[in-house]
Amino acid sequence: MRRFLSIVLAVVMLLAVCSPVLTARAAGFKDVAASYWAYDAITALAAKKVVTGYADGTFRPEAKVTREEFAKMIAVAKSLATGLAPVTAKAKFSDVPATRWSYGVVEAAAKAGYIKGYADGTFKPAGFITRQELAVLGVRVLGKEAEANAFTGDPIVWANDLKSISSWAIGAVTLAYRPDIQIMTYRLPAGVVAPQDGSTRAECAYAIYKIILPPQVGGKVTIAQTQEPDALPSFATSMMAARELEMQFEDSLIYEFPNGTLAPRISLNVPNTADGTWKVYKVDGKDYMTTTYYLRKGVKWSDGVPVDYKADINYAVYEIYLSGKVSQIPTTDPYDKIEKIEFPDPYTMVITWNALTPFANMGLPILPSHYYSQVKTEDLTASDLIKKPVHLGPYQIKTWSEGAYISLVPNPYWFGWAGSKPLVQEYDYRWYPDTNTMLMNVQAGACDVTLIGLGAKEAKQAAGIKTIKIQYIPSTYWEHFDLNVDDPILSDVNVRKAIAYGIGYQDIVDRVHLGVRSVNNTLIFFPGSQYTKPGTFTPAYDLEMAKKLLDQAGWKVGADGYRYKDGKKLTLELSTTTRQDRKDSGVVLQAQMKQIGIDIVLKFLNSTYFFGTYCTHRMFQIAMFAWGGDPVDPSGYTMYGADQIPTEANNWQGQNYTGINDKTLNDAFYTATHEVDTAIRIKNYFVGLQRLTELVPEIPLNWWVDIYTPKTNLAMAGFQYSLSSSLGYTYNSELWYWEKK
Repeated sequence: MRRFLSIVLAVVMLLAVCSPVLTARAAGFKDVAASYWAYDAITALAAKKVVTGYADGTFRPEAKVTREEFAKMIAVAKSLATGLAPVTAKAKFSDVPATRWSYGVVEAAAKAGYIKGYADGTFKPAGFITRQELAVLGVRVLGKEAEANAFTGDPIVWANDLKSISSWAIGAVTLAYRPDIQIMTYRLPAGVVAPQDGSTRAECAYAIYKIILPPQVGGKVTIAQTQEPDALPSFATSMMAARELEMQFEDSLIYEFPNGTLAPRISLNVPNTADGTWKVYKVDGKDYMTTTYYLRKGVKWSDGVPVDYKADINYAVYEIYLSGKVSQIPTTDPYDKIEKIEFPDPYTMVITWNALTPFANMGLPILPSHYYSQVKTEDLTASDLIKKPVHLGPYQIKTWSEGAYISLVPNPYWFGWAGSKPLVQEYDYRWYPDTNTMLMNVQAGACDVTLIGLGAKEAKQAAGIKTIKIQYIPSTYWEHFDLNVDDPILSDVNVRKAIAYGIGYQDIVDRVHLGVRSVNNTLIFFPGSQYTKPGTFTPAYDLEMAKKLLDQAGWKVGADGYRYKDGKKLTLELSTTTRQDRKDSGVVLQAQMKQIGIDIVLKFLNSTYFFGTYCTHRMFQIAMFAWGGDPVDPSGYTMYGADQIPTEANNWQGQNYTGINDKTLNDAFYTATHEVDTAIRIKNYFVGLQRLTELVPEIPLNWWVDIYTPKTNLAMAGFQYSLSSSLGYTYNSELWYWEKK
């Protein structure tokens, strides 16, 4: 207990000495908003008066801490600061004379061996404490210094600057990010450790908070979703419901932060042109590229078998994605642009590309060839192996009881544990297709967090539950109509445009989503994207224009108010999932379409069947669901490319469910997604977006705002999920734990 109190005193001193005039504030600080990444840590410590702010009500979270303040922390923590050293003694450091305020603590800490100076005999007391020094200190305070010093190998961090970590700090930095310690977070948007940079007050507060209340081992987390995946491995499904699980049991060469920043993971580098690991060149006028990856040693599959990079990457690329033997592959792009994959040694991979692609630095798929090759590739997606996949993530599938639940348990072979004990011991996914039923389970405390779950109406009802926090997170996903352009009625572009003009978009947002979502009139790119053409909008609500277009298409109003052509009523089937807000949207849309004379028949399908078969086999007339993607670069070619239309002949590969086949559209999106020059990409995206507004193969409705309801004591350390995307809410679930308040 005495040691614990000295630690707390030390950290108080560290943050206090930064401020010449301080005042204790139990309330929040005006410069630390609730959305600030360290808000919880700063607020909790302020409430206990462990940290204090300035007289003007600020905390100044980005202010940095100096080396002499760091020395005072050590001296206080180790009970060394009992007074100044004798002024007659020779100063340890030439720039810390006896007249300097920190002389006593610096001398005492140096004598004890806790701090060191530079080769020139200086200490640089006013210099900032670097983040790698903070890692060393924090790990030492936690009694893990010997373990850190014994660490060998490459740093286990997901950072673009991992090579800049000093050799003496690699072990400490690795442990500082480890799930059972978590005293450091990555600096965004760059996705870096910034080991040589000074530590801020917020970063110190965060480290203090984790030292006082360390991550806890044990317990189970029950996750509720409206949708059950149609498959588990990423090569066999496009469902976001599966993506949440994949973030836990799969791992990849390259890591992606929620903001879209790429960072090393199993690969030790992200190829780039600056260091020559990404080269673009021409041979006889044809474009080629090479990307070089340096791969981690000692990585094992979840069944304990060591990864064979050459065998397992080649198997994934050539046997799974490019062989044509696996049905419903979402896309083969960009892997079909690979000329060859070479391994000069077991841990270096050089990829030669025979065409340009901006996605060449995102790694290649990797699958356990020893495991999946037990069955014929043609039979793989129907085999039991798919229900209990082997992969590289922090968790592994324990049980899939179809229609009921999926459970995951820690993967003991995950390289990222780095000696840590797994925190959450089991994740259970439960399916509640009806969001009202899900709400009842939230109210009863039967689920710990909802994903792809509650709509705005249910969230409003849940607002009074004190054991949860409701998170409204903007999303790159957009609800829309896919219109099957091969349908006899919908093949007429005037009918498609009429539907678009006949939709009251804001009415749907207000009535169904209570104003939480926003109207999407810019198509596939998130608002503010550089790829969105200014002034290019989808048709706005205009009843008269909708009626005029239907008249031009030959559909005339009958006595019952509906339209007819050649004696046939204008009836279209709108199919979607059983989510309550989709049902509600369907009813509103049905009434809106009646106003222009279209009879809409609603069809609500189980999500597994809807996404796994109904859409991929293009069995619909109008399908309502959400597309989404990377927050920085959502691509688009797989949805509009002529060779991306799923057919029986291509084993239902591709995501162009509308079946649109237009040369201008195809060429624009192909060039936009197969160029590395940003200016060329932007120009072609502008052309493609303009063409989409002319062809109307799909109709955007609104931008999702994802609603999550984690329990208040479910800690999501380092959680910076401020934009929902294809990355998945569970992207860092190895860091989650049940917090003791």
